[in-house]
Amino acid sequence: MATNSGRRRLAQARAQYSYEPAWAAEGGIARDSMGFDRCTARQHQFRALMALLLLNNPNTPRCMVEPDDHRVIMDCGVSRLMYYSVAFSAQYDDFVILSNIPGHIVQPVIDRSKHEWTHGVPGLRRESLDEKNGWLLFRHLPTGAFLRFRYCNWHHPAHKKPRSLETVHFWETRCETPVTAEEERTLKTIPQMHPDSERLLSGLTARLWLFSKGEGWAVSGLIWNNIPRRRIDDGGYSFTYLWGDGIDWVLRWGGSGSVPAADVARALVHERVGIEGASSFRVNANRWEVRLGVARIALEYRSHERRQDCNCGEMA
Repeated sequence: MATNSGRRRLAQARAQYSYEPAWAAEGGIARDSMGFDRCTARQHQFRALMALLLLNNPNTPRCMVEPDDHRVIMDCGVSRLMYYSVAFSAQYDDFVILSNIPGHIVQPVIDRSKHEWTHGVPGLRRESLDEKNGWLLFRHLPTGAFLRFRYCNWHHPAHKKPRSLETVHFWETRCETPVTAEEERTLKTIPQMHPDSERLLSGLTARLWLFSKGEGWAVSGLIWNNIPRRRIDDGGYSFTYLWGDGIDWVLRWGGSGSVPAADVARALVHERVGIEGASSFRVNANRWEVRLGVARIALEYRSHERRQDCNCGEMA
């Protein structure tokens, strides 16, 4: 068990990569580890699902989409969350999204329609909120996992409490109602995951916004490079795409703000913040592969130019 001073040192080390405020980083520390993957089974399940929802962007060109993907997940609209200024804070039984406007950015994950579910995280319901301390809590019915949106002042991170908290979108969200037929149909389109794949995708979600200026690498949501270096100029539009089944997965992305595939691989196997037991190898300059147990994920930076004569340039 880490001492208080040991926890603070681990939290400081974690925050150097996650850019969480110290109070959030310390809340995620688990014994003698950074805590990114030390969580409940339901959190692993939920974070793996969130990887698919966050990274299936409707801007994805058709030629990048796998043949067995019917693109239902793209229509959920959750990938819009990746266009806000956020940080992810992985806690033991909580997944926290930090923002200076938490009540506003809940919109991509919720569904405000009163009758039929149309978009958002299927099965997500409002749970509770604390206006004074600046957080809104949701529960995912199929997994039982918690998702929390919490206020963070980027200019003064020690300031945990907002002057006010927007709550209108929270109160418009469903509560208590069972999973609807529409949500069930969407959940059934989620590919089967081997337990090793679940851990791998869960770990990917927890690390989607990590970066290190000192070490010269970034994940940064894949398409929002956060470190000073020459930008990729591929002439195409930005997209992210994740698909697979069982033990085999592929993650593709592209656009002028894209990070190299080597950076994403480094984050997943990093000696300090990586997934325990994961390994990586280089296929070529734009493709790496990361393995965990029997699971593997191909990491592919893919340039796709906008050309009028390119039929596959159509969005998925």
